Amino acid sequence: MELRAVFWDLDGTLVDSEPHWFQAEMSLAAQFDAPWTVADALRMVGQPIAVTVRKLIDAGVRLPFEELESELLSRMQRSISQNGIEFRPGARELVSELAARGIAQALVTMSYGPYMDALSPWLPPFQHIQLGNSVERGKPAPDIYLAAMGHLGMAPGESLGIEDSVAGAGAILAAGITPVTVPGHGAVHDDPRLIRIESLAGVTPDRLITLHQGWQER
Repeated sequence: MELRAVFWDLDGTLVDSEPHWFQAEMSLAAQFDAPWTVADALRMVGQPIAVTVRKLIDAGVRLPFEELESELLSRMQRSISQNGIEFRPGARELVSELAARGIAQALVTMSYGPYMDALSPWLPPFQHIQLGNSVERGKPAPDIYLAAMGHLGMAPGESLGIEDSVAGAGAILAAGITPVTVPGHGAVHDDPRLIRIESLAGVTPDRLITLHQGWQER
């Protein structure tokens, strides 16, 4: 089936934002003498922000849920505003090449709030951005991908998703779209149903089209 739309995960897939998240989480935890290591932060990669907030509270960060969520997103906003953001290798180039080919693209991210406000000037233009607070169930549930496909009027067989985490991979598999994973800070389990690409550097629209057609015809 023809590839008509590519759906991008944000954190760790399009941009290298995970170090910013790790620092925001660890600095918050340290403020309350709560144990929070890089390993803890890695386990949060790809999870809804609400999951991270609950885990930080369980670890001993003594703030109400809404206040902690707001503070975490505000720290991310300050970090991006002060330091900028780096794109993952090949990601920005692939976005541009797909756009030139007339393939629709959407950003599908569990992030939202002040962090996204700070990040938006850095992002390439997308036909649609689906934020994490727009759905009741976050990744690995398929809801956010289904909502983004509905907005663009795309069917699963016409769509391909790019993710870097276990939760993200689960979401694209559950949505029934072609599942491409690119390793980042988070781990993605070996799964024969997934298409693994070691890096997006040098990846062309033609390669994605070939991978998509092969996966959809299995």
